[in-house]
Amino acid sequence: MAANSDTTGRWLNPDDPFANVRCEGPFRTLTLGGRTGVNATGVHSRLALDLPQLNEPRGTLSVWLLALEELSTQAPIPHIAKFQPDYQSVPVLCDAPEHRDANGASFAMAFVLTWYPHFFVKRTRGPIYGARNSAYRPTASAIVGLGHWPVHRERWYHLAYTWDREASAYGVYVNGVLAGTSIQYDEEKPLRCEPAGRALYAGHPKLVLSDLRVEERPLDGEALRGRIEADPTPIDPEVQSELERIYAGVGVPTLDWKMPADWKTVVDLPLTGPDALEDFYVQSHNPGMAQASEEGIRVRTPFTRTPKPDGWDAQQDEPFDADQIYLWLERFFEGDLCFSYEFKSRSDRGLALLAAQASGMHREDFMADYPRRQTGAMRMVFGENVRNYHWEYYRHMNDTRHDVASSGLIKQPWQWPLAYQCLDRTLPLDTWHTLTFIHHGDRLIGAINDAVMFDLHDHPHANSGPVYRCGRFGLRAMWRSDLTYRNLRVAMPPDGIVRPGK
Repeated sequence: MAANSDTTGRWLNPDDPFANVRCEGPFRTLTLGGRTGVNATGVHSRLALDLPQLNEPRGTLSVWLLALEELSTQAPIPHIAKFQPDYQSVPVLCDAPEHRDANGASFAMAFVLTWYPHFFVKRTRGPIYGARNSAYRPTASAIVGLGHWPVHRERWYHLAYTWDREASAYGVYVNGVLAGTSIQYDEEKPLRCEPAGRALYAGHPKLVLSDLRVEERPLDGEALRGRIEADPTPIDPEVQSELERIYAGVGVPTLDWKMPADWKTVVDLPLTGPDALEDFYVQSHNPGMAQASEEGIRVRTPFTRTPKPDGWDAQQDEPFDADQIYLWLERFFEGDLCFSYEFKSRSDRGLALLAAQASGMHREDFMADYPRRQTGAMRMVFGENVRNYHWEYYRHMNDTRHDVASSGLIKQPWQWPLAYQCLDRTLPLDTWHTLTFIHHGDRLIGAINDAVMFDLHDHPHANSGPVYRCGRFGLRAMWRSDLTYRNLRVAMPPDGIVRPGK
């Protein structure tokens, strides 16, 4: 079928991979697992595919994809970026001729080997984060970001992107599993979707691409799985099981860890009553967002951002952020522990995270040795001199999927993702949920209502610092949150140490 003959088209056909495409630079064909695809052998190689169908109101773009090496997070290293600014970018398709720079593209499907998002499809110009013209602001955009897709080398994946502009619905499926969705907060305002360029460009030395198709309707998971099952390309069953567990919550284990008999409760705080906040340092430009009550500590953050005062950056070292908040427990722990509390949300927006085992870069109590910070800004979690296990456990921001509950654990400030997990359901509002964080040796376990969101061993020799064996615990709420906390408890073995934080 000619590439530009109809609403539906096919490119990179294994029988004739270079038909209907323009080729610049060296490419080769590779046959792995019984499927043939094309692979760029030079960093300047580029395929141009005419794909005007992307500007139709609805459709599905699908492609078979194989990575010749693992696509996992790479730490942001300044000396690499100086010589190779795009070293973390692995584009699949992009409508900008300089296809490793997705920021300037209106359509980009790309892996970005940072800590989040690991993969995205965007339909608007600008960077995903970090600038005034961020694609997520000032209005909601047609973007789908995936949590940490574990891409194994030399395994075929069927990747499908679906869109329906009128419904403001966009999704990404991996092997027929819905792995990411767009977010529309305001039903009266459709997601911004800019026209894609007529030509899309492909070609990266790490990727092999095969059988790209564009179809005139959004396919669902059932239709995609049927197509995959009818295809002779083998799907690794372990890879498929991993995708279904991570993104669809299939087979999520139940917490079965048993506290050793000699562990004792060292902190037991109901967090109710007028004095509940006395056990915390409230870190925010607007500490009044946290209020003690008979039900628990309630944190309500604004739904609109507070403007930064004029001249702030010239006068202050800390970033301005009056809409987000930390509650730091005034204790410093050393050793194994089980840390738990109950929380509930009254808002279907916002984000709550736990900063666990937070200490300074030299193992010091950073809140005792340095002036205490006053900002609620996120930078403290991932971009300063505070080590911590950063667990996002209630996620309803505009860059996370809302159709199911999801959870992510990142080792900071190394920006090293340790785990990502979705459930097959959302967490009900106005309902108490129990969070449990267990640190036992080098093993980390996190559970919500006994559903295990991660159970792993931290590795001290992976170029991301030692196992964090001491620190403070902080409860952080981002803007658009309405959260209440109660019944905070910590248990430790006899050799565990608790130091007062004040």
